Amino acid sequence: MLRTNEFRRLGRDDAFGLRLSAFYVAIFFIVGCYMPFLPLWLHWRGLTDFQISLVYAVPVFVRALFTPAMTFAADRSGRPIRLLNWLAWGSLATVLLLPLTEGFLAIFSVILLFTLFWMSVIPITDSIALAGARAGRADYGRMRLWGSLSYIAMTSVGGVAVDLLGPAAALWLFIGAAGCVLLVAHALPREGLVSGSTQDDGGQSGPALPGGQLRLDEMLQLMREKRLWLFLAATSTIHSSHAVYYIFGTLHWTSAGIAPSVIGALWGIGVIAEIILFAYGARVSRWFGPVRLITIGGAAAVIRWTVTAYDPPLALLFLVQTLHGLTFGAAHLGAMQFMDRAIPHRLAATAQGLYASVTAGIVMGLASLAAGPLYRIFSGEAYLAMAALGAVSFIASLVLLRRWKGGPIVGSGSADKPAA
Repeated sequence: MLRTNEFRRLGRDDAFGLRLSAFYVAIFFIVGCYMPFLPLWLHWRGLTDFQISLVYAVPVFVRALFTPAMTFAADRSGRPIRLLNWLAWGSLATVLLLPLTEGFLAIFSVILLFTLFWMSVIPITDSIALAGARAGRADYGRMRLWGSLSYIAMTSVGGVAVDLLGPAAALWLFIGAAGCVLLVAHALPREGLVSGSTQDDGGQSGPALPGGQLRLDEMLQLMREKRLWLFLAATSTIHSSHAVYYIFGTLHWTSAGIAPSVIGALWGIGVIAEIILFAYGARVSRWFGPVRLITIGGAAAVIRWTVTAYDPPLALLFLVQTLHGLTFGAAHLGAMQFMDRAIPHRLAATAQGLYASVTAGIVMGLASLAAGPLYRIFSGEAYLAMAALGAVSFIASLVLLRRWKGGPIVGSGSADKPAA
């Protein structure tokens, strides 16, 4: 049932987009440490390439079980923002244990515990942001691009910090980022929750955040839909094609003699392309449609990882890195738009959790586990396996393009008539 006073306050709040944007900034401070620079700290602490791949891969498998339960709880309870606050507290508490750890087992255990809290944060945030976008409160792409901007800032600052202070700086930036997430989480608007409506009793419109009437059988109906699994096949393979890059990109470029500050710029240049795409996300989505964006991302991945595999000159490497705007940006934007159009809004967080579980969970976990042996044996040519995953995504998205007509795939509109 809608809490009228809270929703009126949210309905009048022109800062809804600003608050969500600020939370994306904080979230991607963490991502900007965790992906490019934490592997340097792990290597500095004596972990082998295989152990580093385990640190990144195993928690992702745990995500496959834990995240859907958390996002279903967010839909079921109708209190996603309160849940985000608790997850932010847990994330910071576990990160603060890392300076006290010694050896692979202790480090692995703490990072596993951290990911139990952390891995549900982004899908729940995306479900809230998409709800605001549906209500006309803000544009999803323009909220999300602030996360990409903060990612660039963190990779730039991180590169300089590691240059000047060594790998230990990566850990302290990581801890600081987790503190930022907690602070901004408590500045999020109090949710005014609605079940099946986007208006309060006074007629004020607002984000159609999920209510508390969600049933388990609705989630099971969603999971039986074949087009959903075709969508997950396309998105999981395109995102998992980044596994070698995420885990060993920095280490490989360091071994090639590229300075950490330049490596930070390499990570950042791709995200700049992503930001440009997100800035025009609504227009791009209208031009191409959700599934075509994923198809474009798959084709770009084949090109990007094939070229990267052969250690191109630095100037060409910078150019190839701009394809991140397609291999991640277009694929992510397409995925969000697909779920917004194809999934009933009451299942929004649940669908985000299932998406995260498969895409950034099971399949990314398998790719991350494979990344260690692949990189150890083939070095940079391990990227060719990532190009193959991009090809799989391209094919799966072409099939989905033929089978999905633009409408809901479950619920009252599951006949999937073309969307208006």
